[in-house]
Amino acid sequence: MNKVKGLHIKAIFVYLALILLMSQMSFAQNETKGQKKSFFSELFKKKSNKERKYSDAETITLKQEPVMSIDKLFFDYGDVVQGESAVAEFEISNLGGINLSIKDIEISCNCVDINLSSHTIKPNGKAVLKLTYNTNIVGEIKRSVTLVSNDKSNERTTLLLTGNVKVKN
Repeated sequence: MNKVKGLHIKAIFVYLALILLMSQMSFAQNETKGQKKSFFSELFKKKSNKERKYSDAETITLKQEPVMSIDKLFFDYGDVVQGESAVAEFEISNLGGINLSIKDIEISCNCVDINLSSHTIKPNGKAVLKLTYNTNIVGEIKRSVTLVSNDKSNERTTLLLTGNVKVKN
C-alpha cells in the first residue's frame, strides 16, 4: 500500500512540473507576441549597457565621460591542437560622450599576443581587441587580460581566457 502511495505522490509531482513547464512555454510564446511576461522571464532577463535606460542626470553625465562596454568578458578557445591558431576577439564600444582611451593592457603571461585596432575610441565608436594565444604551450589555458581605461566607473576591466592545447600527433 505504501508503494502505491509513493507512486501517486511521484505522479502528482511530475504532473505539477509539467503544468509549470507548459505555463512557462506559454508565457514565452506570449512574450514574443508582446503580451504578458512571466515572472521567471523577467527574473532571468539580462540587460546589456545598450538596453539600460538612463535618467536625465545619468545621461548628462554620460555625455561628459567615456563609458566602456565590452561584448563579452570571457572567451573559451576550447580544445586546440598544438601549433594551430587560437584567436579571441572582443568588441569594445564607447557609449559615453568623450573619447575613451585604453591606457594600458596587462597580461598574465607573455603567451598572449595583443592586437587592439585603436587605443582611442570616439563616442559611439568601436574597436576590436584580438588576443592570440601561443599554442606551442601545451596544457590548460587559464589567462587574464586587464584593460586599463579612462572610464572612471570602470577603470580596470579583466577579460578571462580558457581552453586546452593538446599535443600534436
